[in-house]
Amino acid sequence: ERELVSAVAEVRSEPLSWLLKTFFADPEFCARFSQAPAGKSIHHAYVGGLLEHTLETVHFARAIAVCYPNYINKDLLLTGALLHDCGKIHEYCVDGMAFGLTDEGRLFGHLVLGSRMVEEKLREKPDFPLSLQRELLHMILSHHGKEEWGSPQPPKTFNAFALHHADYL
Repeated sequence: ERELVSAVAEVRSEPLSWLLKTFFADPEFCARFSQAPAGKSIHHAYVGGLLEHTLETVHFARAIAVCYPNYINKDLLLTGALLHDCGKIHEYCVDGMAFGLTDEGRLFGHLVLGSRMVEEKLREKPDFPLSLQRELLHMILSHHGKEEWGSPQPPKTFNAFALHHADYL
């Protein structure tokens, strides 16, 4: 959890920093985020797996940003890494050490749920730059990389492509 706080503080761009602080200052969100699994069987399929997977994705995102500073917006990539699976707090229900899909998770999946969560927060800040909003939402919706893997569209920006690969690693 300390590593998560540090990663959130690393993002300096005002609108993105505001968005992350809005999410991670919410105790209910943080509790659910820290306890949720990241998957049912593919990866990090255990209580607390979402937090571990998110921090691993942040680690890879940092490395990509260092390698490609002329192409990657580091703050945007880190924001995407921190929020790409936030919808999983609504996709899975946790009961002790057991978990399963919620009705929302079964019907919509975490990409749609996560993008809805981000859109809801963005309504609180009408001056949030529209281009940044669009790219972040695209990153969340495309991070699986392929339509057959659940993304409605493949990544179409450098940052979205980088997030997909950081997540995939």
